[in-house]
Amino acid sequence: MICDSCKKDDFAFACKNGHLECAECCVKHGANKFNNALYYACKNGHLECAEWCVKHGANNFNSALAHACENGHLECAELCVKHGANDFNNALAKACSNGHLECAQWCVKHGANDFNSALRYACCRNGHLECCRNGHLECAQLCIKHGANIFNSALVYACMNGQLECAQLCIKHGANDFNLALRYACQNGHLECAQLCIQHGAKHCSSYCTTKHVFPNIIAIKKFQRLWRFNKIKHFLYVPEDVIKYTIKKYIL
Repeated sequence: MICDSCKKDDFAFACKNGHLECAECCVKHGANKFNNALYYACKNGHLECAEWCVKHGANNFNSALAHACENGHLECAELCVKHGANDFNNALAKACSNGHLECAQWCVKHGANDFNSALRYACCRNGHLECCRNGHLECAQLCIKHGANIFNSALVYACMNGQLECAQLCIKHGANDFNLALRYACQNGHLECAQLCIQHGAKHCSSYCTTKHVFPNIIAIKKFQRLWRFNKIKHFLYVPEDVIKYTIKKYIL
């Protein structure tokens, strides 16, 4: 006997992991959330399960398209488009967020044109795998090639997420909001990005950073230096140790 949870919800997780026979078994006992199942199938690249969900009436193709592109599953993306999905701008942004260049190019081919948003996404996230991380720069270059021009915003996102090469690319194209980028680089502990901002003229962060103890301005650093000597600084700051040391060395020593 299959429980109500298996009937109504858990069969989606069968599709998430590509277990089609288990999904079919759940459907026989009343499961019917095919849209949710299609979402998971496309997100994880299980084409056979995705096709099976469509056959049973799933129709949330734009959502499934976005998450197929987010994870680089081009065949599942093509299935969604075949059945009417057309939100290519969202799909482009998702593809760029994880560095899937092929999917990003495919979205552009199908008419995606919101390259500024896609550039932010390309600079925004760290891929879980090295191959994904390397793909972010190429996706950013693709967006710039097609007219993206919000380089200050992209620089901030890049530094926020430790995307050093993307940050350098933005600077190359004229980004100059180094103080704000420095703030977020320090907030998330990305030392190389912080160094890059300081090298290009960042002096200090905003008063917000000082009050929140994210990264102090030059006056506040003197207080932090004293606390550092007594080994108390770690107890109330969000800034990683190596960033603090670098800052003190840069501005005080």
